[in-house]
Amino acid sequence: MYANKYNILSYFIFSLVVFYLLMVFILMNDSFVMYDSFIQFKNSFLFKVVFLSLLFLIITMMLSFYKVSRFSLEHNVEKNLSEFVSEDKLSKHVSIFDNVSKQYNKEYFDLRFDEEYKRAIRDELDISLIVIDVNEFKAYNELYGKKEADHCLRKVANCLSKQCSRPADIVFRIEADIFYVLLPNTKHAELIGQKCKNAVDSLALSHDNSVRSNIVRISFGFASVSAKNIQDMNFLINKSLESLALNKIKKTKKE
Repeated sequence: MYANKYNILSYFIFSLVVFYLLMVFILMNDSFVMYDSFIQFKNSFLFKVVFLSLLFLIITMMLSFYKVSRFSLEHNVEKNLSEFVSEDKLSKHVSIFDNVSKQYNKEYFDLRFDEEYKRAIRDELDISLIVIDVNEFKAYNELYGKKEADHCLRKVANCLSKQCSRPADIVFRIEADIFYVLLPNTKHAELIGQKCKNAVDSLALSHDNSVRSNIVRISFGFASVSAKNIQDMNFLINKSLESLALNKIKKTKKE
């Protein structure tokens, strides 16, 4: 729309300027004056009015042209800036989310965990972490294929996310079949982990390639520490992984 106005004004002003310059050229060159009547008109008050009106019109149109061109430029700048911001937001959104599970990815976990770790020390808060492993997921992938395996992961991830009742409790997909649940300022990691396990069991997702069960199940490990016992960021992760390994051993012995 702005481009059309810009072009129309350009053509119109150009035509007026050409016409005006032609008039000036004719008036300044007596050889073009062929009739006495034209000379009389040239010296008349009416001609001066027409001449000055035309000049005023050209100036007015040029000012309008300037305003339209400036507005068009500002509009294009705003549009390009808006597109840039949208692309930047999309880029950030894509960079922190896992494409398969639609949960946050490991890169965002590292960032968020660092923030929560520092906050726990500063405010002397507890911080907990649950590590979740989707049991025999490799066997599931081999039987059902990647597409169905990704669909299964999305269902499991969505189920885990629903068990996190607080906005600060966040699910992350760390590896193919490994999820982390970060729980700032809580000591109830085991309870939440058990809720996650029961919720995934209730999905009853078929797993005909499992040697232990006919449905998809998860195992979990957890750790909770207070600020005064936090040694470093990896301490909580390592404790949670140790808990997961221990729970898997206990489960194997029971079977």
